[in-house]
Amino acid sequence: MKKLILTGLTALAGVVASVGIAPAAHAYPEAVCTLVISAQVVNSGDEITATCTLETTDTAARAAADSDTQWEMTFNGETRTGTGSSFTATFKAPEVSERTELTLLSVGVNGETSCQRTAMITVLPRGDQVTPPGDDDGLPGTGGPRLALLFAGLGLVLAGGAAIRQSRKGHDVPVA
Repeated sequence: MKKLILTGLTALAGVVASVGIAPAAHAYPEAVCTLVISAQVVNSGDEITATCTLETTDTAARAAADSDTQWEMTFNGETRTGTGSSFTATFKAPEVSERTELTLLSVGVNGETSCQRTAMITVLPRGDQVTPPGDDDGLPGTGGPRLALLFAGLGLVLAGGAAIRQSRKGHDVPVA
């Protein structure tokens, strides 16, 4: 019986050791693609600056990304191209007569690694102003209903607590 237990423990130790020695998950380096835009809501004629970046955890792939990544950004039918691990492009918002949603598309390709990101840009006619949410006397920062409903809810919670306390008053048993 001791030999069987010793054999089992040895096999278990072998499995744990082989997993511990196995190479990390860097066989498939993780590539991170980001797209940062200067504004999501702009007026007609305003400039929009977009920066796209491709980063990887693998050192060799990172060096290749610095020089070999081919970028293409498209907005409102205009295309900008460039190379490198990071690419910045500037676009001009079109003249519109009503609120318009346009897509900014960024595509980066480096060998077998590629990334694609999109951003929705809202273009407003000149003179329009964006009204921030919460200006309708709702709860600040929550998008919730009016303050009176908050007080009504708190009142119901207090009434429920009082009802539970009242129902338990007669059931207390003194401990001796």
